[in-house]
Amino acid sequence: MNRTRRNDLRHPDRGVAAADPAPRLRLNGSAADRTAGAPAGSGSSRGRLKAVGGTIGRATADLLFPLVHLVVRAAVRVCFGPIATVGRERLPRRGPALLVANHPAAWTDVVVIEVALGRRIHFIAHQPLFRPWIRGLVLELFAALPVSYRSEDPESFAHNEVTFARCRAVFRKGHVVAMFPEGVSGGDRDLLPLKTGAARLLLESATGGEHPLLIPIGIHYRDRTVFRTPVVVAVGAPIGLEIHRFGAGDPKAAARELTDDMARAIAAAMAAAATRASGGAPVGSRGATGLPAFEAPLAAAAALGRALHAIPRWAIERAALSLADRPQQIAFGRMVFGLAVIPLWYALLVGLAGALGGGAWFLVPASAPVLGALACREHDRRLRATGHLP
Repeated sequence: MNRTRRNDLRHPDRGVAAADPAPRLRLNGSAADRTAGAPAGSGSSRGRLKAVGGTIGRATADLLFPLVHLVVRAAVRVCFGPIATVGRERLPRRGPALLVANHPAAWTDVVVIEVALGRRIHFIAHQPLFRPWIRGLVLELFAALPVSYRSEDPESFAHNEVTFARCRAVFRKGHVVAMFPEGVSGGDRDLLPLKTGAARLLLESATGGEHPLLIPIGIHYRDRTVFRTPVVVAVGAPIGLEIHRFGAGDPKAAARELTDDMARAIAAAMAAAATRASGGAPVGSRGATGLPAFEAPLAAAAALGRALHAIPRWAIERAALSLADRPQQIAFGRMVFGLAVIPLWYALLVGLAGALGGGAWFLVPASAPVLGALACREHDRRLRATGHLP
């Protein structure tokens, strides 16, 4: 029998303690459909596995992931300001874990968590997101696993057992799975009622007294629609899972009880992230004393970087703000449009340099990425000087 690998963190503290008031949340007391997964059965056929996704092979996705992750990580560092992580030590460097997080900014939350925590994470994603095929390809590159909701498609819902089986295989390898138990991305500061899929997955994965760590995550954006907004990711204390408490009796009641514990822990982690975001002391303005000598040329280079990127920045912002009726989509839209527009802009600069005779003109596109990074640095410095960054 395969046994789940033990985590490096052997004796986690129970629950999440937070002195700050937690965000508003509603516990799952109703009998409404709350499932995001079905109990896993025995083995599954290759055909059923293909039914829940499989545009490319897992080996191919694993091979391409480092390159894709490098590009996405760069996009996250450009589009967001400082990303602070609170309680990072609560997630071990090795060993299986199930992360449960709030979901304020759609796909942005996926890449922000992975960058902040530094471990490759398998995310649970809503089945319709895997269509069209190009989007499904991107999700597979990030090792996403599809789930369906009973209320939307009972037939597809039955395939959740395949996804749950794949999750347990991920745990046995000592890897991390992340779920957004709200099921949808909507609220920014409040926590919506949670579905019970995460609890069911964990209860079904707890065998022989061993199970993945259940870790709550709170994500806080200063303003999820603003370019280079600061982000705080708070890692809560692992939630205690007493098998004798949750594993016996009515499985549905056990899942609901564990889900309510998750809701309280995620809300506490959200409060801790919000406290960190607002608790830093702003850096005073240097305007009265003047910039240090080494800052002056950097400031000039940053100004040049802003000018050089003014056109693509305008185009990206216009495109991202076209999603203004869905604020949770704006940040991710900005990253996607940026990944498309910026390479095209650099290619145009190379073409213009060639048309102007080459030579020294090629220094412009060659230095553009560095100048852009300096422009981002200067942007953050100005925000700190005015107290808008901690």
